[in-house]
Amino acid sequence: MVCQEGGVLKLTICNEAKQNALTIEMCEQLVAALHEASKDDVNVVVIIGAGKYFCSGLDYTCVFTRGPQQKQNTKLLVERFKLLVEVIIHCSKPIIAAVNGDAKGFGTSLVALCDIVYVCEKINLELSFTKWGHTPIGCCTYTLPQAVGHAGAYGMLLFSTKMSAEDAWMNGLASETLDSDSFTDIVSQRAKILAAMNTKCIQDTKSLLQGENQQRLKNINAEECNLLQKYLLDERGVAALATAWKEDVMG
Repeated sequence: MVCQEGGVLKLTICNEAKQNALTIEMCEQLVAALHEASKDDVNVVVIIGAGKYFCSGLDYTCVFTRGPQQKQNTKLLVERFKLLVEVIIHCSKPIIAAVNGDAKGFGTSLVALCDIVYVCEKINLELSFTKWGHTPIGCCTYTLPQAVGHAGAYGMLLFSTKMSAEDAWMNGLASETLDSDSFTDIVSQRAKILAAMNTKCIQDTKSLLQGENQQRLKNINAEECNLLQKYLLDERGVAALATAWKEDVMG
């Protein structure tokens, strides 16, 4: 769901039955919305989840279909996801992650890709990739060690160790933890303050902070997506993913 108020473009991830997992269509919609962010009347982007979850990463349902359609669905999912990450990497406007609920898989990678991160005090962040049976995605193999160090990153990536809101803030993965009752109001206020600032100055500041990271992240994303596709095209891997992911995300 896309909503613009003044210079703030708010993107709400809506797939509550699957903890806001991203389908192919949702990836396409987010890409289109982020392209809109390049317009002059948009100064800041806010990404938030619908209901009580932020995002549980990708919706793998389409790759569980048996037959020739499975290969086509897999390639399309990876292609659209790869493009989404590229668009996030190259977005010139600041992106705020409003982490209103738990994040899993790419949902947590997305948090690390955003410029400003506000987390609700009761949430947990989890990188569930190895638990589900495929390699990490969303550039977290680079962004996470930068934030929490290699030991912390290994713990989260290999053992799916959960990170609390407080730990996310203490490790520099979150800008601030906010009270759940006033979370959306405070995020909205902060976004409006940022949107009222000098747009060119904000963009130039983001560019300076990114340095040469854009190309590095793009290369990492390409490598991660190539590996993801291999895992999703492996029959045994998909069977294991179907069991683990459905249990974790769909209960």
